[in-house]
Amino acid sequence: MSPQRRRRSQGEGSVFRRSDGKWRGVLDLGWTDGRRTRRWVFGATEREVLAKLAELWEAQRRGQNLSARRYTFGQWLEEWLSVKRRQGTRASTLRGYEWLIRQHIRPGLGGIRLDKLTPTDIRHLVERKAESGLSAQSVRLMHALILTRWRTLSGRSWCTATWPSKSAHRSLSGKRSACSQ
Repeated sequence: MSPQRRRRSQGEGSVFRRSDGKWRGVLDLGWTDGRRTRRWVFGATEREVLAKLAELWEAQRRGQNLSARRYTFGQWLEEWLSVKRRQGTRASTLRGYEWLIRQHIRPGLGGIRLDKLTPTDIRHLVERKAESGLSAQSVRLMHALILTRWRTLSGRSWCTATWPSKSAHRSLSGKRSACSQ
């Protein structure tokens, strides 16, 4: 006799077994513009799907917008640049932003989806650019630009997790980082 399962509460999501034997789960995110919004997860086992649903539910509880369009970091930076243009940012400042994004940030991080971007990705990019011979000033500006955008996106600072080691920091400049200010 199989153990009785409790009914999942409203808003917890649903779990189904597909005809091919795999499992899928769905978390209902409510209604947006008259359309129902859902996030689907898939897995080989029911337990795996339940764990993924729990992660989604926890992210939603923390305030993450799960129904938002899935941007890559590069797409989001382009949208941010267009907003800065409309706001009347000086042309020289925009040129600097565009150069950093086009030459250094987009090739390293531009293809990563926003929900998959980690502090380790940012730290590795900054370290690679510092080791590649890019000037210390450019590395600092790139790092500050990424972190400022990251804070806007996530509402939190992963500054200490993304800044290179203290020895690398000293080689970049004698000044304090944007993190310590």
